Amino acid sequence: EGRSQAPTSPYSWSGGFLGVRPAGDYWRGGRADALEGRRGDFRIGLSSGSDFKPGQAVQVRWHNREGAKGSLLAHVFGTLDLDMGEQHWKHPDSPVVRQYATVREARGKDLILVEPLAHDIRPEWTVRIEGVSPIEEVGLEGFSIVFPSVLYRGHHKEAGYNGIFIEQSRHGWVRDVEVTNADSGLIVDASQQVTLKEIAITGREGHYPVKIGGGSGVLVRAAGSTGSGRY
Repeated sequence: EGRSQAPTSPYSWSGGFLGVRPAGDYWRGGRADALEGRRGDFRIGLSSGSDFKPGQAVQVRWHNREGAKGSLLAHVFGTLDLDMGEQHWKHPDSPVVRQYATVREARGKDLILVEPLAHDIRPEWTVRIEGVSPIEEVGLEGFSIVFPSVLYRGHHKEAGYNGIFIEQSRHGWVRDVEVTNADSGLIVDASQQVTLKEIAITGREGHYPVKIGGGSGVLVRAAGSTGSGRY
């Protein structure tokens, strides 16, 4: 059967022997449409008032609804003279950029963040802000995970030998951990301000040693290792 017709394993991008994620509802605590803001600034102009609270975590989502040559893509990448994948315009309801931030103050139609904006906000773009409730200050350290030494099934056909899956987490960490014979050693998704250091991914071939997606402010620190597969 051809690759295009074969089912894709859900473990290619998710799941793990150990998982970190909130137990309750992640999407809660307000929603608003954004009209203006400047990259590097802290203020967002909203279309209407909001009920966001100081200290609350939010996700800012930029949507491209202008197709392959959209002005948002030009802003994010600095140019349109790139061979971009169709995922950047094929699914306009899926954000091109997600930024996780903290509310400093909400006053009328102004929202003030603790962290600076990653990109401009313009009226012609669809930019939405929604309150989130991530799990906070959870860390994993000082252990190893060893999977059976079986053959790798192949790209997007992973059997699920994933070490650690961190999702919807904030201010967390993984330190001094080794994962052997994994499809993916460590996956961080939809998370903010997570630090990874002294990580060793060893053994057979797999999909991702370390995969980071859908988040912001994730730091991977080099450990000055003696061989490949160490971070």
